[in-house]
Amino acid sequence: MEYNPGSPESPSEIPQGRFNPALWRQRRAFITELLKQHKVTSVIDFGCGEGTVLSFLIPSTNDDAVITRLAGVDVSLDSLKQAIEACKPWPQDKEELREAPLSIEIYQGSVDRADRRLADFDSLICAEVVEHLHPPVLAKFYEIVLGTYKPRVVVVTTPNVEFNVYFPQLKYGTPEAELRNDDHKFEWTRSEFEECRAGATEYNYSVTFTGVGTLKYSCPELGHCTQVAIFTDLDRSSAPRHDVFEEYTLLERIVFPHYDAPELSLGEILEQVHFYMKYLVGDASERPRTVEVRDLWNILRIRQINKTKKRLMEVMGGCADFEVEEGGERVKVLREYEIESEWGEENEEEEEEEEEEEEEEEVGEEEETKEWDQSKEDGQDWMLQWKECDIEEAKGWDWNKEDDQDWTVEWDIDQDGWGQTTVKDWSHP
Repeated sequence: MEYNPGSPESPSEIPQGRFNPALWRQRRAFITELLKQHKVTSVIDFGCGEGTVLSFLIPSTNDDAVITRLAGVDVSLDSLKQAIEACKPWPQDKEELREAPLSIEIYQGSVDRADRRLADFDSLICAEVVEHLHPPVLAKFYEIVLGTYKPRVVVVTTPNVEFNVYFPQLKYGTPEAELRNDDHKFEWTRSEFEECRAGATEYNYSVTFTGVGTLKYSCPELGHCTQVAIFTDLDRSSAPRHDVFEEYTLLERIVFPHYDAPELSLGEILEQVHFYMKYLVGDASERPRTVEVRDLWNILRIRQINKTKKRLMEVMGGCADFEVEEGGERVKVLREYEIESEWGEENEEEEEEEEEEEEEEEVGEEEETKEWDQSKEDGQDWMLQWKECDIEEAKGWDWNKEDDQDWTVEWDIDQDGWGQTTVKDWSHP
């Protein structure tokens, strides 16, 4: 339900150009970084709308995020259709298989109802949503989120109405004051927002408050343009307070392709590590040579076969060729690699194969030339026959479309499986 400045649906009142980076980008970056810090593996986007935040949470194939499951919930069917399109895999997801599975479930349902299928998620975010809720729905928020779903971490963002003083067109503090969006039912001050401490205490959560979005000359006493509450469960061992569930409507389940080949042995993994390590150390002059672990981990193949960085560190830590430095950020390489000689041998083999193929092609062309070589006399006989041909008859040869169709077979895409694959548009919507 978060509005994306720059889209036709965005509120025109908020001067996004004043924020650097844009306010919506700051919100998403804050949420993403917070989820990484808490190492969450599953996230519910409550009030996901068109999926602008939900799709932003999809980790890329070279991301160090550990999220493997996402879910979006909203009441608007039209918005959810857009969310489904926004969350579908990109071509890169098919070409570079991620090392961990990832699925996204899109549900139609209200935030004042709970669905049992979402009861085991690590985290729940509610970005720019609560201000759109009617009082009866908002009254159920803490019961559903903290008392029923009971995730480890909950992030709620909402506008700070005090910051509206910087937007003259909103006429803050006057009887004609307007809210930032026509659909907002309210906008809280910071003290009003902090009243949610009572809900946190009731369900045994701690809560901290912060915010994102300031202007160059804004007053610190007025806080941020967007205020943020972070709820953390204080007792993971306790059962949820409520267990009343109603099913949402599951509209779509999107499953991303991932690398699921059989697990390699330690020796096989080590062989792959050595293969890539020799190119990372290069011809460095210092001995022993030091490599940043992140450079090795950024190689997709290494992530695929190890799954976790912890596994990679165990592999290198158990090998005498490597010495992992304290902190695990760098590793000393004690082994010597001969890159150029191996590379040269491979090049020589390739060149020999290419030369053999060229020789075979030349021989084949000579044979074809001999078979199709017509003598001078044959050519002369053919020309005589043409000259003797009746000119009127020659004019009657009509190379029209119908004649062309006699020897042309039209390609039927529907009957050609290969054709269907090649003409399909794999581009991301």
